[in-house]
Amino acid sequence: MSAADWTNKAANLAKEFAASTNLNPLVANYFAEHVPTNLPGVASNYDGLFAKVPTNSENGEAAVELRQFLEDAHSPANPPRAQFTKLLLFDNTVKNKISALQNKLVEVEATDPGAPPRAMVLQDKPKPSNSRIFLRGNPSTPGADAPRQFIQVLNSTSAAPFPKKASGRLQLAQAIANPLNPLTARVFVNRVWMHHFGAPLVPTPSDFGVRTARPVQAKLLDYLAARFMADGWSIKKLHRLIMLSSVYQQGSEPNDAAEAADPDNSFLWRMNPQRLDFEAMRDSLLFVAGQLDETMGGQPVDISTNSPRARRTVYGLVDRQNLPGFFRAFDFASPDVTSAGRFETMVAPQALFLLNSPLLAQCARGLVKQSAAPGPAGEEAKIRRLYETLFQRQPTAGEMELGKEFLANQPAHDVVVPELAAWQYGWGSFDEEAGRTAGFEPLSVFNGKAWQAKKSDAKNVSAQLNALGGSTGRTNVAAIRRWVAPRDGLISITGQLAHTQTNGPGVNARIVSS
Repeated sequence: MSAADWTNKAANLAKEFAASTNLNPLVANYFAEHVPTNLPGVASNYDGLFAKVPTNSENGEAAVELRQFLEDAHSPANPPRAQFTKLLLFDNTVKNKISALQNKLVEVEATDPGAPPRAMVLQDKPKPSNSRIFLRGNPSTPGADAPRQFIQVLNSTSAAPFPKKASGRLQLAQAIANPLNPLTARVFVNRVWMHHFGAPLVPTPSDFGVRTARPVQAKLLDYLAARFMADGWSIKKLHRLIMLSSVYQQGSEPNDAAEAADPDNSFLWRMNPQRLDFEAMRDSLLFVAGQLDETMGGQPVDISTNSPRARRTVYGLVDRQNLPGFFRAFDFASPDVTSAGRFETMVAPQALFLLNSPLLAQCARGLVKQSAAPGPAGEEAKIRRLYETLFQRQPTAGEMELGKEFLANQPAHDVVVPELAAWQYGWGSFDEEAGRTAGFEPLSVFNGKAWQAKKSDAKNVSAQLNALGGSTGRTNVAAIRRWVAPRDGLISITGQLAHTQTNGPGVNARIVSS
């Protein structure tokens, strides 16, 4: 209604409500006494009325009726707590603040060490229903119902649809893992075999259809599938069966006669040499360095930082929207889609990671520390310990000579190589005659944007330095960035000098070396 309609009609309507026997008398009388002039006034009336009802015990049945209305779980006056933010008219600033706080609650539940372990689960609909077949794929032309049942091409013609009261998920799982459906067991043992031998029995792990060539070892595949089901679908027993077999325990040495008869090794006359995948490679590096954290369970950790965590790689955090580059460089399977196997590539980013990664530097330091552990003294003993740790074998004569040559070119143990010093920021003066700084006082306070002097020094100097420049506040004071070289060498210093103010004195800049 318009403002004029409220003025002309509200009073009469309030009188009609007061005389009506169909309304709660408390509501009718309250509106007759407090005639609203707009819609917010109606809401304000209900607010005032409901605030008094819980404490009003003088109006008998009318008050009881209102209290029941307010307390009923399905009452519009008692909405679920989750809907409060939708019902209340918050501005965008408040809504964004509420959303940020809710996200923090979710983050705490997911990442806090005290959060209980949990898994995502599915809950069936109370009343599951069949899907409709869309004629020619058009959702506006639905056809007949598609009953919930197992895939028809793998199902017997006499199989009945799933029960009407069940969603079909449990029944579908039971049909997939059914001894009468050997395809599941065949696919699974084929992938386990691929994991152990580097190549599957069926060369297309995701396609067991008529387009796939019959595997050379078809009888072996059927035997493993039958044993897998007979052993109660036990994955542990399947691993034990394969790994205790003579074919798994073969060496990978070449054999000219076998190579000529079976160059593809289809009949498994030797073990195929395999590359370590990314997870095994990273864990091996940490293990030989004596740093691998073998703790079982726990929250995922970010292993892509400059200070790598020593947790096993299986506990590495995988963010599908922001997968670290070195995951992809080492052929990590895409987390966005299903993948039957990983590709194997040899690309430059792999070598660059191994050359520049903080993880490799950390592992190298750990390995050197282990080689210096108590044991037989002498260079040969150290070299032998390194080879035993890294390769589980003794070094050859040539490798021993290379090791000795490397150690001979290292600095003597009594030479102390200073650690690389951090940049220092401070202030001082410049001695024109000596050509160097006359003093250096550190700027010891960082205010979040710039380095500046502490309060006791701020009375004498107002020098400050930030990422883009700095100022001194006095003409005879210099703002100084100092770097101490850890050893002899040649360095190059470049930069850009700018005077951003149109007025005032010029700028003097110097590069001073000791």
